[in-house]
Amino acid sequence: MKLHAALAIASLLLLSFTNLEAQPVCANPNTLFGIDGSGNLYKIDPTTGVVSAAINTVSYTAAASYTTVVAGQTSSPSSPNALGYNNVNGKFYYFKRDPGGGGSQFVSYDPVLNRYTTLAAQPFGTTVHAGCVSFSGNGYYCLDVNSNLWYYNILLNTWSAITGAFTDQFANNVTTIIKSMSTGDMAIDGLGNLWILPSNGTNLALYKMNAPLPVSPVASVTLQQILPPTKPTPSGVSIFGVGFDPSGNLFMSTSGGQLYKMSTAGSTPVLVGSLTTGGMTDLSSCSFPFTILPLQWTSFSATMQGNGSVLLNWIVAQSTGNKEFNIERSQDGVNWVPLGTILISNSSAYAFTDFQPGAAMNYYRIRQVNDDGSGSYSPAKLVNFKTNATVSCWPNPVSNIIFIQVPINTPNGNGNYAMLFDAAGRVLLKTILQRGTNSIALDKMPAGNFELTIHLQNGELQSREIVKR
Repeated sequence: MKLHAALAIASLLLLSFTNLEAQPVCANPNTLFGIDGSGNLYKIDPTTGVVSAAINTVSYTAAASYTTVVAGQTSSPSSPNALGYNNVNGKFYYFKRDPGGGGSQFVSYDPVLNRYTTLAAQPFGTTVHAGCVSFSGNGYYCLDVNSNLWYYNILLNTWSAITGAFTDQFANNVTTIIKSMSTGDMAIDGLGNLWILPSNGTNLALYKMNAPLPVSPVASVTLQQILPPTKPTPSGVSIFGVGFDPSGNLFMSTSGGQLYKMSTAGSTPVLVGSLTTGGMTDLSSCSFPFTILPLQWTSFSATMQGNGSVLLNWIVAQSTGNKEFNIERSQDGVNWVPLGTILISNSSAYAFTDFQPGAAMNYYRIRQVNDDGSGSYSPAKLVNFKTNATVSCWPNPVSNIIFIQVPINTPNGNGNYAMLFDAAGRVLLKTILQRGTNSIALDKMPAGNFELTIHLQNGELQSREIVKR
């Protein structure tokens, strides 16, 4: 009995040690992983595209590095691809030898033990470019070029065919789209949704398979189209790999060795840089974010109308998984009450009118709600209906300097200040105001619309829209 207890404790200690040691590979949660044509695994800096030295330093030709060797399978890589990282056991899963070639081989790599394991042979012989590990760490999904989805059970070391029939919410045949786009990749988010990005030399598409994902055969699957298959690739070449960062940004590596970042579904991918080690055939990442391609607030304004109402206008960058906007108002900037709800559509511009604002200060904000209940807030905007305003500012539009006149009987102190915001609600400057005439230099500001708020110690607060020429 004591021996069994000792062995159990030793096993727990070994498991704890393994988990602790596995963390450095993802010490930075933003890390991306890549695999090249020789089967080398790398860390990739998502801010620069700089590639580390190879993670797997043991040779594939060393038979002793394998815990299992399948008869008739050679150990040298051949078109390795479909890389997935398991955030639970810290291992990588991938095809070291492509199923579409001779002598295919599916393996895992443990970076702690620096050891490969040859896993159960897949029951198909078609090329695979897209692969990823589930958020639970229990399974690995891959998609072959004939649009067949496969599932590998990590715990049981078994393969299952899931489906080869896909449509989207518009009843389009996605199966034929995936077949026609012979490259691409896929990844899984923190909610268990599977994101599939097929690509060819000129176009890409993006689909989401909602959780829970099937682990046994199904007749067909309906995908949510996020980007249509007419979306141009960012550099006119195929996408080879995709991966997420903790904020839900989507990174894409191309056949030309470039790394791109997409922040929202409607945005143009931004070039991060060229990967400093060429020949990357796939990507994976440390991150399983809960929100993918999050909504971004482009602008938000609140304007007093002649009939005493307040008109709210806001523009957002297109995003994914969004449900509605909840409009809220506050009299003190602390306690908020709901005013109404607008369902999110394909539009990027929205408006709402408050016909019964308060008699004095009215703060407004918009809460964007995702399908899963999560969301984000816009910056807060203020409309002041007080009729005894004593502060004036000029000129507007402004080219170089704006002047703010504070009454001479106003007490001096840090409670008198002005703040300038850009269209997205970011604070550009804050300056203390003195009694009399104050000047603020705006000559270095770009042309555009800005919001100026003026705060006085006596509680007066004004908000002005400033146009910079």
